[in-house]
Amino acid sequence: MKRLLIAGGFLLGFTLVAAPAHAQTGTARGRVLDEQGQPLVEAKVVLEYLGGVTRKYETKTSKKGEFTQVGMYPGPYKITVTKEGFQGTFAEERITLGDPTQIADFKLKSMAAAQKEAGGGTEALKATEVSMTWPAMTSLSAGVELPPPPPAAAAMPAVPTPQLPRKRNRAEHIEEAMAFGQA
Repeated sequence: MKRLLIAGGFLLGFTLVAAPAHAQTGTARGRVLDEQGQPLVEAKVVLEYLGGVTRKYETKTSKKGEFTQVGMYPGPYKITVTKEGFQGTFAEERITLGDPTQIADFKLKSMAAAQKEAGGGTEALKATEVSMTWPAMTSLSAGVELPPPPPAAAAMPAVPTPQLPRKRNRAEHIEEAMAFGQA
């Protein structure tokens, strides 16, 4: 009976200690939809902590377009959503302790819709491409003096690449050991 009471006390103590540990992390939940409001399956969701320490979580959306990431430290996060064939997007959210933080729905536009919105597809984009040279950029500076152009790569001295010793295989090690033992 005494052993049963001691075991029960340990179990109760462990339960009381483990409960606060669970509450020290947060959870993010959200949905990813297309422009018609339909769920996007297997969209990649990256949650990057912005609090000065590198913490990065990755997950994918379910068949319903939903994602859940548990075990996150509380604080500010940059949440980036991408899917092949769609224009990616991001949002900054603060994850809190305890109850899940509900993230606003992400709506991704298809690449075709994004190009149409930009003004006519890839032909319009190609027509607006301009090759800028250093003199052209200085003439566009509107009176602001720009620094001189960077030196050409050819003017940089070549740095020799150090040669690392060749990795020997097991047979070469055995031969060396045998030769050493006979000497």
